Amino acid sequence: MVKNAQVFLSSIVVVYDTSEGGGDNGGGDEGGDTPVITSGTGLYQLVTSADELSDGNIVLIVNQSSKVALGYKPSGSNRKAASITLSEDKKSISTTYATSSSDEEHAYQVQLVATDGGFYLFDIANQKYLNSGTGTSNNMYLVQNADASNGITTISINNTNQQATIKFNGDGNIKYLRCNTANNTGELFSCYANNKQQPVYLYKRVESISISSAGLATYASDNILSFTDVDGLEAYIAKDDKNTITLKQVQKVPAGTGILLRATDGGNKSYSVPVTAEMTDDMTGNLFVRGTGAAVATAGENSTNYILNIVDDVLGFYRAAGNTVATNRAYLQVPNGEGGETRAFIGINFDTNTGITNFEVSKVNGTAYDLLG
Repeated sequence: MVKNAQVFLSSIVVVYDTSEGGGDNGGGDEGGDTPVITSGTGLYQLVTSADELSDGNIVLIVNQSSKVALGYKPSGSNRKAASITLSEDKKSISTTYATSSSDEEHAYQVQLVATDGGFYLFDIANQKYLNSGTGTSNNMYLVQNADASNGITTISINNTNQQATIKFNGDGNIKYLRCNTANNTGELFSCYANNKQQPVYLYKRVESISISSAGLATYASDNILSFTDVDGLEAYIAKDDKNTITLKQVQKVPAGTGILLRATDGGNKSYSVPVTAEMTDDMTGNLFVRGTGAAVATAGENSTNYILNIVDDVLGFYRAAGNTVATNRAYLQVPNGEGGETRAFIGINFDTNTGITNFEVSKVNGTAYDLLG
């Protein structure tokens, strides 16, 4: 259910409905079929069930024993391996990923593109699709367009050891993506017969977001994030409609978008939110503004800026007063009311039993402290 919350200019009540919002209209240039992912270091978590995989997921294809991932595509029909560092329990990887097809050092990210019968595997750095060969040789190619004859994969995960079976469709039995660790020139990835060579594992790209025991936080990311299947965490944007502010739950959030996060399980922990390349929800009219790392003034042009703070143990949005907002956080920019009327305080209290939230308007006294210190 997508929930809407209405905030009125005085003594306000928030009402939830069951209307579906957003939709696959791209949310600007951040969505679409070609992912917009910044370069740098990514965090990846071991996939333990095929149920964890969905359209738009970004993964590394890994051989745990050799600590390598699918890497550079030289001339020929196979892929070299890139060294990675696994966590001690082998459940996560933090590594630099390739952003150019000429990168011979780093791991190459693969986007899962859902289709009838499975997934296409889209090589993000190369901007091409992985394809199996059609003969009896061990081949794996890159092709410009998705190929329904030899490019659709079925993916299963062993519940006991988390090994991934990635099988391309088409004729023949040389269809399984595996890792050759016995090659005399170094490990390589290609297609082999079932159970030949060494197994692979999938690690899904995620972003780790910490929420304090306060249960609410603003956030902004350099990546497209999917909150669809994140247990205990909800994302909201804020919209204005004729002196009414609406908090609207969203699922797919474009890069650079300010949002409000709500921990429905109490918070005080970190949540793993998948990085995705899917189309995003509609963010038109969002009142949350991403921080720039600079101080935020109280007033904008015909608007007032609010920071999520705690004052005298009361959590809410308070007028900004030169507070610094980090680039991974956001502030609320609310249009002024008729005659320039502004609020001093917007209090938030989600009632999980009734689905109603009360917002109170009051004057602010005392010192405001940012939730992040």
